[in-house]
Amino acid sequence: MKNENFKSEIKLWLCRHGETTVNMYNCVQGQRINPPLNDRGRKQAEYLGEYFKNKSIDFIAFSVSERAKETAQAVAQYHTSAPQKSYKELVELEFGALEGKHVSQGYTDLIEKWDKKHEVYLEAPTGITKGESPVDCLKRLLPGIKDVINTCKTNDYKEAVLVVHSRVIQILMSYLVDKDLNNMARYKQGKAASNQLSIKFGGQNDKGGKVGERSSLSEFVDDEGFFDGLNIGADIVNNTEYIPQDVLSKVSSESWILNPQPHNQYIYFDVSANGRCELKQST
Repeated sequence: MKNENFKSEIKLWLCRHGETTVNMYNCVQGQRINPPLNDRGRKQAEYLGEYFKNKSIDFIAFSVSERAKETAQAVAQYHTSAPQKSYKELVELEFGALEGKHVSQGYTDLIEKWDKKHEVYLEAPTGITKGESPVDCLKRLLPGIKDVINTCKTNDYKEAVLVVHSRVIQILMSYLVDKDLNNMARYKQGKAASNQLSIKFGGQNDKGGKVGERSSLSEFVDDEGFFDGLNIGADIVNNTEYIPQDVLSKVSSESWILNPQPHNQYIYFDVSANGRCELKQST
């Protein structure tokens, strides 16, 4: 039942998890490759938590991936009365055959096709698991983000934190704010970055969101038109100002492109029999 006392706007913070060892080696992690935070990542998560310490957070949500859960708990320690919920739907895009591999082994080429050529129906190559395209991923994400929004609306939550993943945030922000997937590159995320969305239920949105437009993807991903009825704008994008320079991550796929180290191409991660991510090296 709709709560008639609910105010017409909520703030939703989309946050990326902190660094993992897989990140540190510039390898690809999605769903199958599911490491915990490393020491730097835990420090980043602590600074993220401190950033939210004095904010009125009513609800904390996160994907079921270990790195997202661990980062979310750094926020939750300052908001012990806020309910928490994990979402299987909000895990990272499935990178298929690229998972665990160095970014030079097909990942940077795929990202260029998605972000610069806008080939948003192109799937990541299938390996042990089937790769997803950005559109595939969006279809999976929307029921989860819809539940987050409805949970806030039903319970009169005014401000919520959702800890997820880089490509998930890029897909969601491009779709929810810009009404398509052509601007994913605009929303690239640093480790433990935060993004603030204003979500309005009717009326005008003055925070950059396109009002009253129906996305060209709606018929494929949102048959009920739930998101077309929301006015969503981005107030803050990719904020990491609360993380000291010596704690910020030092590597990214862009850094490898600018300064390639050929020997790194032979590094990869795989999942051991006990479920741990193990660093390996091909010959």
